[in-house]
Amino acid sequence: MKEGNVLNSTNSFTLTIDGEVYNSGEVTEMIITECVTKLIDNDIDFFILTPKIPIKESIYMQVIYDFVVEIRFESALNGTNQYSYETDSKDEIISLFLNYFNNGEIPALTEWENLSKKRSKGIFSRLFNKF
Repeated sequence: MKEGNVLNSTNSFTLTIDGEVYNSGEVTEMIITECVTKLIDNDIDFFILTPKIPIKESIYMQVIYDFVVEIRFESALNGTNQYSYETDSKDEIISLFLNYFNNGEIPALTEWENLSKKRSKGIFSRLFNKF
């Protein structure tokens, strides 16, 4: 796919940049790459890439200003799970987002922290501490 081209017709995406939403026809590789650069330059605080059709149960991937990438999954069987990954590599962030956008690929989550488990443990430990 050439730089700037929109993903093929198998899925469409919205891109939210600091609260401003761009629809499918406006989302391109070039814009995603520019967002990462703007994030590094502190020109934006976050962006969220949301597929219209979930990708392997993933409903979005986002990155915030301190280079924390998160991906969220929702399914009837497994409920909601959100994973977090910290990196300082611009190229890695671009690669993660372009693979998600172009190829519908989910990153290997072996190095990612499952925030859902962390959140659940916190809830249960607070409950048990009350008794």
